Amino acid sequence: MEGLSIIEFDPLCTQSAESYVESVMTPKINKVATAEIHTAANTSELVSNFNKGASLKRPLDSDSSNKDSVKKLRSDDSNSIATKVCSNTDMSDLKHLVYSLTQSMNTMHISLTERIDTLEKNMSKDLAQLIEQKVKHEVSQAKKEINGKLSSFKDQVNVLEGKVNSMEQSYASVVKQPSVNDEKKLNIVIKGLPHGKNEENNPQCTLNKVNSLIRDGLKLSNIKFLKAERKVSRDSKSGLIIAKVHSLEDKKSIMKAKSKLKGNKSFSSVYIENDIPWEVRSQQNNLRTILKEIGKSDKYRVVGSKIVPFRKSVLLCGDYDVIALCETFLRNSDTISVPGYRFVGKNRSVLHRNAKRGSGGVCFLIKDSVYKFFDVTLLDCSKEDILWIKLQEKGSTLCFCLCVCYLPPEGSSRWCDPETFFADLLYQVYKYQNEGTVCISGDFNSRIGYNTDFIEGVDRIPSREVIDKTEHHYGDLFVDFLVDSNFCVLNGRIGNENNYTCVSKKGKSVVDYVVVPHESIPSVSDFKVNTIYIRPD
Repeated sequence: MEGLSIIEFDPLCTQSAESYVESVMTPKINKVATAEIHTAANTSELVSNFNKGASLKRPLDSDSSNKDSVKKLRSDDSNSIATKVCSNTDMSDLKHLVYSLTQSMNTMHISLTERIDTLEKNMSKDLAQLIEQKVKHEVSQAKKEINGKLSSFKDQVNVLEGKVNSMEQSYASVVKQPSVNDEKKLNIVIKGLPHGKNEENNPQCTLNKVNSLIRDGLKLSNIKFLKAERKVSRDSKSGLIIAKVHSLEDKKSIMKAKSKLKGNKSFSSVYIENDIPWEVRSQQNNLRTILKEIGKSDKYRVVGSKIVPFRKSVLLCGDYDVIALCETFLRNSDTISVPGYRFVGKNRSVLHRNAKRGSGGVCFLIKDSVYKFFDVTLLDCSKEDILWIKLQEKGSTLCFCLCVCYLPPEGSSRWCDPETFFADLLYQVYKYQNEGTVCISGDFNSRIGYNTDFIEGVDRIPSREVIDKTEHHYGDLFVDFLVDSNFCVLNGRIGNENNYTCVSKKGKSVVDYVVVPHESIPSVSDFKVNTIYIRPD
């Protein structure tokens, strides 16, 4: 394929085929024409010689050879002409054949392309149908399995629902039948209330009498009893009354206010107690008898069915964040251990040589949860029986400076100059009042009576309810300290539950106080003097 580029040759292209044929055949045809074809002169000469020879006789041998030469020449000439004619015809036929071949190949190419396209389309459809059928089959099988499991799960749920409904019905039937202890939770025992003749066979009269006790004696006009029953007494004394209230909140209000009966002449001999089952009361009486016989009744208390130290029994009565204690009676490095609280205290460093126990001492008990929100630090313990701590809220500027102090009473063996005590305390107030909000609590052994703890006509301070009308020298010094420091007492000024802070055989008095700056009074939402009431577990 001389002179033809294989890369450019396309057998299906007509033009390429013709070019190929011409490139192959043309050199050969030219060669034949050059070698065999004669001119017109030569041809006429041959014809003339041929005619002359025809008039001669039989030639000689030499003539025969010449004749053969002439024949041979003629034969060669005719062959040359025939070759030329044949070569032109073959070329045309060959072109036609190549062209036909090209057309056939083009047709075959188109047919093959269409066939392949058809096969691809049919194959895609068949494959898609096959995949779709397989997927449908698998999905159908999965649905059957899921439906079977769901059906089984629904059956189990129905069984569980039946059991739950049965349990709810059983529980509802149990709830509808209140236990004896639940009924007693709303009961109150009233002792010492005189028995009237009109109460016999008339429960309504007894109910009216206990409602009058609550209204007139405790000043709780919004609370009324549901029912009241007078128990028959075994002796000449009036029988106790079992009264039932509407809610536990009403009962709590009554128990908190029952101490007011002591100051009421009409009801001073009436006592209100919690209704405790007979078994518990019997056990508590036995424990109290044991404590009395061993001489420990002043150090221990009966709480439910347990005997606990008196201080711990007091702490169990409330859930407080910070507790300030006076007269801890601790020696050296002793501490008070109360679950859930941390001790920060100041014990007396010098004790009397004949002392059988520690004396004085102040401390704070701070709940563990307070440390999650506040940084607690010891601020000052330089003065005996005066302790300052600082509570700084984490990530905030809110700060409290708390102080607890103890001033020994007049005539104490551990006498302390009250003027020096209040001067030291005033100095510390001036020192720490800019650190944060100050609050001072403690046993001041000071009775201020009706003395005003502010400058009348200058300071606008809410009035104070006075229940201890006695005044003495310590009280005057205490009032002077309050006026100089712009502090005032919260006792009887905030809240509705004012009470005595010291009750002994000698009488009742108010000697323990909580004092705050004048500007802090609006921030105090409530103030209570709680009477310790040890409830059973």
